[in-house]
Amino acid sequence: MTWALLTIAWIACGVLGFGITLADFQHRFPLIASIEFRMDVRFATFVAVCGPLGLVVALTCSGFASHGLMYRRQKI
Repeated sequence: MTWALLTIAWIACGVLGFGITLADFQHRFPLIASIEFRMDVRFATFVAVCGPLGLVVALTCSGFASHGLMYRRQKI
């Protein structure tokens, strides 16, 4: 039971960390956002794999999710 709860918490932290990191990179550097999208996704995936620690780092570096969440490329 505890392993299931820990796994669910880890996945939830990863999903939030991914969304926060991708939104931060895409909105902080809008001129190169379309060019660097794949690299931003790779880094956000690394943050997601780190789980709770990645979420703490993402929140701290992004100014506590000042750009919100982003999970896919925006249409411009």
